[in-house]
Amino acid sequence: METNEGGGAKVLFRRHAMCESCGQCRGPRDNVREVANPLGAKEGDWVLVALEEGNLVKAALLIYLVPLLALIGGFLLGSLFFTSELVNMGLGLLAMASVFFFIKLHDRTLAKKGKFRPVIIRLAQEEEIPQARENVQNESKN
Repeated sequence: METNEGGGAKVLFRRHAMCESCGQCRGPRDNVREVANPLGAKEGDWVLVALEEGNLVKAALLIYLVPLLALIGGFLLGSLFFTSELVNMGLGLLAMASVFFFIKLHDRTLAKKGKFRPVIIRLAQEEEIPQARENVQNESKN
């Protein structure tokens, strides 16, 4: 954990070497994320962080399923009024872009509510810390 700010904290997450090899994630190897800190962990503490599974599913639906439904809905709605598939596809893309724009607008509101915010669930046990440090040192050599 890096810093403690009020009821939250900034935690340094380091991607494992195995995770980096898949190439799906973009960005720096080390990530600093804001998390809820109900335990009052202090700077330098090693912590375990979790995201409530139900909220993870809701976030995935919001980001992936809703825009897809907007794309299909826009296409089908367009097909009621227009015969051109190109126009229908344009309406579908417009509907999907509108949903993404709406999600982006409300992102800060959702962040303030803290519903999708990761939470420190416990401090790492003494026996977990040496293994974590070893993993960090081995990965920094690569």
